[in-house]
Amino acid sequence: IEKANAYLENVLSTLDEDVNSRLFESINYGPIDDGGWWQMFVNLVNKYGLVPKSAYPDSQNAVDSDAFVQYINTKLREFAYELREAHKNGTSLEELREMKVRDLETVYRMTTIALGEPPAQFDFFARTKDDGDDKKDGDGKKDEAKKDGEKASKADKAKTGKDERPMICEYGITPLEFAKKYVPVDVNDFVTICNAPMERTPFNKLYQFKYSTNVAETKEMEFVNVPLDVFKKAAVDQLKDGHPIWFACDCTQFSLRDSGFFDPAVVRVDELFDVKFTFDKAHGLEYMDCPGNHAMTFTGVNLNKDGEPDRWKIENSWGKDAGEDGYYVGSTEWFDRYVNEIIINKKYLDKETLAVLDQEPVMLEPWAPLSKRCR
Repeated sequence: IEKANAYLENVLSTLDEDVNSRLFESINYGPIDDGGWWQMFVNLVNKYGLVPKSAYPDSQNAVDSDAFVQYINTKLREFAYELREAHKNGTSLEELREMKVRDLETVYRMTTIALGEPPAQFDFFARTKDDGDDKKDGDGKKDEAKKDGEKASKADKAKTGKDERPMICEYGITPLEFAKKYVPVDVNDFVTICNAPMERTPFNKLYQFKYSTNVAETKEMEFVNVPLDVFKKAAVDQLKDGHPIWFACDCTQFSLRDSGFFDPAVVRVDELFDVKFTFDKAHGLEYMDCPGNHAMTFTGVNLNKDGEPDRWKIENSWGKDAGEDGYYVGSTEWFDRYVNEIIINKKYLDKETLAVLDQEPVMLEPWAPLSKRCR
């Protein structure tokens, strides 16, 4: 719904754009295509909050959204045409915005039919552990004497028929209240850093993609471009501290989907065809050979005897039959060449990188060769 509103706002801001222009093509390519950047998730959390899955279960259209997205995209493009035609016929911007409101009512109806009505409030119940649950002594064995004493104490208590275990009970809590109270992470503490060594994107600068946000009143998708050593150090530091990392990459390059490898040394197409692949990362991006097209999660890193990363543990979203129970191994060569974007907590960034966040952003065209359109 927010993507639909952002799309129609982009249409209203480009009413006189020629239909043959690259900008027109870019805006209309996929109005609400599924997927997106981390910052899109942050925008939604900040505006709406979060809910447990029990409060808003997946529908079949959430599990497989292709057909729903196809038809709502068609409807949105029809709305765009109607807005542009009305503009040509002299309709005022105020009247066009009234048309947009009616269009969004249709979008809301279609979305709620497909995905269900999002809860404004919900009840939440969850059990908590006692502080003493599963505690062990220094030898790793439970304190049997204490355990026996607890059994005797419980046996002495009269049975009331009530479940006395600690429990969270929330009635009529809102998604924003739930996120603030029960999610121990502030999504605004994380920033996007990229390693895009192209001439058009010098390091240590802040960049934004035009026409990229999913929530109209928020800033465009933003990243800090950093050298590879800074990029890798931030990733290693966050993982060593026990925190996984959302990242974007070109997942098609040197990939064995079933076996679970991302590694040029494993996928030997160079030997198969007797050719050498000579592109470096900069030229691969510039020529649109390896833009980011998929997001996954780093959950671990192996460090060699010199403390340098030599392979990365990756959790994917393609199910347990892909890779090893859904996990992959990526070599450091693959990381250096095909990982373009990581989401890092600000506390793992050096002072120079943090200072870049205060810069005025350099605006990039939506077709800049760093990441493919959100899918």
